[in-house]
Amino acid sequence: MESSTKSVQRSSVKESGSLRPTTPLLTTRYQRTSRATRGYATLRAGHSSFAGETEPKYLPRGWSAHVHPEGQLYFACATNPRVVTEADLYDCQVQEAICYWIEQFNACLATRSIALPDTAELFLQLGEEPNACLYYLADYASRVIFWIEDDLSTEELGFSETVSDVHLHILLEEHFWSHVEFFSAHRSSELSLSDLLVDELATVFLHGRTDQLTSVTSTFPYNAEQCTQFMDVLNAAKSEIFLLRYIADTTLTARLWVVITHYRFNNLYGDKHARLSSDQSVLDLPSIPRSRLFSAVSMLLFNVPSSYERQFEDLWVDELVYQEPWQKAMKVFRDEWIVCTALVCQLPINVWMLMLPETTRSVMLASMLMCNMSVLFSAILLMKHRRATTYVADEAAAYLSEARREASGFRWTALAFSLPKALLLWALGISSAQSLVWLCEATSVHVLGGAVLAIFALCLYSGAVPVSRTLPEGCSFLTFWRMFRIRANRQSEECVV
Repeated sequence: MESSTKSVQRSSVKESGSLRPTTPLLTTRYQRTSRATRGYATLRAGHSSFAGETEPKYLPRGWSAHVHPEGQLYFACATNPRVVTEADLYDCQVQEAICYWIEQFNACLATRSIALPDTAELFLQLGEEPNACLYYLADYASRVIFWIEDDLSTEELGFSETVSDVHLHILLEEHFWSHVEFFSAHRSSELSLSDLLVDELATVFLHGRTDQLTSVTSTFPYNAEQCTQFMDVLNAAKSEIFLLRYIADTTLTARLWVVITHYRFNNLYGDKHARLSSDQSVLDLPSIPRSRLFSAVSMLLFNVPSSYERQFEDLWVDELVYQEPWQKAMKVFRDEWIVCTALVCQLPINVWMLMLPETTRSVMLASMLMCNMSVLFSAILLMKHRRATTYVADEAAAYLSEARREASGFRWTALAFSLPKALLLWALGISSAQSLVWLCEATSVHVLGGAVLAIFALCLYSGAVPVSRTLPEGCSFLTFWRMFRIRANRQSEECVV
């Protein structure tokens, strides 16, 4: 699944009288601070059976209570327009407040000479201030949410930035499906499969499954296996079991449409700048300037930081991250840190070599230091990122957003991730230098120089050491080696003559 960091934030909004625009994602549905108080009750004979209710709860005329499949109680009124609210209408004071705000809303419509469509539905939420009420309207025909104000800024509503009217329409549609998901019980018997676009939704997941199976850069938020599971859910929704239009049928369909419209919004679906592959950047975002210092440090660390920086940039294209690539990348990082920790056996080898009289003490102590630091950084990173391989898209987006600096990007994070591997390579290289010292003592400086050149040439040929220029076509280090051998043979023949 994908995600971005442009999360909805509660912000100040324009007032229409005392009515204030809001959105389905700005409500306090999942952020309530009220708490329930537990206590013992006294039961009378036939409680909740033949005795019935002690004190029946009454609602204003036209109102009915409904329970969302998640358990949320809400109320709906079959007026024109229809009204829904999560305010507790069993409280008389709340009843009076909601009825007052409905009158205020109708007065605003009359003042502005606005005629709402019959398919519109009004949401009301009592504000934290006593003289304020939040509202929005959902149109079941055009499948968008809307308001009655003019010149209402999307920034004031906490919306993400958009690039076109098509892009904005998808965002409004996403919020509409969120409204349907939250208030699905009172309309479950009215909305048909065609109203919920179940067939179109199944087609979307069918295409997504095919795209995931045939492309490694698919933008679809779910993998092929997950798409198959969702298609099974939708097929069950269309079966005879759900012909009675069960509430959960409407809820699950609306929730899946929220996911799809959010995915379409992130990828500019239907726009001329639409993203067609997950590694394609379509937004004009500021780039990070190159750093000579980082390049130099990366060279000293065998270019591991630069490689990791590119991996992070590939994961965070246009401030979007996909769950599966993130989890795969973090698993690779974690495996590398585990390997570096397991190679702590290099420390006893260094200690053993220190005991040899021919060993250069400074060389082995440097190797031990590098090895110890590699193990230390590996343990720290493993502890800090012990859950990173199981992050969902939202968690991965939050991590990458925090890790990316405005001036340096992912360089510091890449440097930290690369330290265990780079320090271990330095430890192995320094300890191997002791062998070169022994070789020099046993032979000569010329033999040592030849061995060093051979190792360097092998590193260049294998790509372990980067080069800034490419060799001419048909030319390789093996070619240079053959030329060197031919020239050496000619010189030896001349000496024999």
